[in-house]
Amino acid sequence: MKIKPVSEIMLMLLLIGMLALTSNIQRVKAEPAVLVFCICWDGYEFEVVVLESNTTVFDFDFRQGDKEIRFTVSGPSGTTGFCNVTIPKALLIGEPWLILIDGIPATFIVMENATHAMLYFAYVHSTHNVQIIGTWVIGEPPPPAGITAAVDIAPDTLNLKSKGEWITCYIELPKDYNVSDIDIYSIRLNDTFPVSLLPKPPVPVPTEIGDYDNDTIPDLMIKFNRTALTSHIYHTLGITYGDVTLKITGNLTDGTTFEGKDTVKVIFGGDADLNGLIEMPDFYVWRENFGKTPEQCPPHMHPDFDNNEVVELLDFYIWRENFGATTPQQP
Repeated sequence: MKIKPVSEIMLMLLLIGMLALTSNIQRVKAEPAVLVFCICWDGYEFEVVVLESNTTVFDFDFRQGDKEIRFTVSGPSGTTGFCNVTIPKALLIGEPWLILIDGIPATFIVMENATHAMLYFAYVHSTHNVQIIGTWVIGEPPPPAGITAAVDIAPDTLNLKSKGEWITCYIELPKDYNVSDIDIYSIRLNDTFPVSLLPKPPVPVPTEIGDYDNDTIPDLMIKFNRTALTSHIYHTLGITYGDVTLKITGNLTDGTTFEGKDTVKVIFGGDADLNGLIEMPDFYVWRENFGKTPEQCPPHMHPDFDNNEVVELLDFYIWRENFGATTPQQP
């Protein structure tokens, strides 16, 4: 099989997620960290791109009947590696996606545009078998068209230092759809977090169909793990203060997809020296940089807690409010 070179322009387009990626499979070594796997199916050619770090990727395989892509990763024992896999939606769709590493569900991050899904996940080496499993694959009838849901997430203001257990979400569907038809196990928050489950038995934390906003339209109440979400907001999204939009996706029992969004306000700040603790040295950093912009502050210092581009008195109040807290634990 012919190996095709990958141009610098193609790599640039890939990295911003806008490449029009197009069973016989060939591995193309495009850059030391970029692999392009060409998949031919029923006369169509698709390219699945793997951006990898400190990892050797081999045994790549597309299994149409199982709706999955699988491959093996290997690297120096004990080191950390990651893969960022870009998959064309004309080949495989996940609503939601499932990634297994050695048969165990893995934590991952999904970013999507109109044509491609980009899945990021990390692991500790040695050698692992990876399976990326979707819900629709080429050769099947097109998935049902999605619908827009009304979503309300409580609380409206989320303090990242809070030790609360749950985030509550209320979902309403358009006319002619029924929230009782929602497959609770398919629901994802920001394409990542499932509805919280009780371990024994493994069923969703109590859900309820009611009319939370008193508009005569039934809504479904669900809950998500607050610790996991606050960690995601702080460490992955990099947000410590301000508005953040959260997305809820899922399926109905007939396969129809739905999506809805809500915006909550995030408040957290005070860790000026970024050591994971909010303490007196953070106050000294704030005091020494009072009146400056973030660009004028020393490297690796962030006393502009409300991210309004100036260190001022409001930042002191945020530090005082969160004094003694620790930053959300990383997943």
